[in-house]
Amino acid sequence: MSGATTKVYERSLEETPTWAVAVVCFVLLAISIVVEHIIHYIGHWLKKKNKGALYEALEKVKGELMLLGFISLLLTVLQELISGICISREAATS
Repeated sequence: MSGATTKVYERSLEETPTWAVAVVCFVLLAISIVVEHIIHYIGHWLKKKNKGALYEALEKVKGELMLLGFISLLLTVLQELISGICISREAATS
């Protein structure tokens, strides 16, 4: 290759085909449901084996994961507002 460069074109969400967005959302939702079922079965197994302390720890981890997901969602939604508060526009563009 003699110095040829390839350009990477970024596509906005509005330009992305609907089926592609739907597939990505479906995959993320399916993974979430599978993980939720795995956690549920682990909790059921821990209860059956009389591991109450481990079950409680699993419930706390699940609660923390939900809180972390909620915080992540808020940060994503409020990204521009937060960046406007934290730094000036000039610093953000440089």
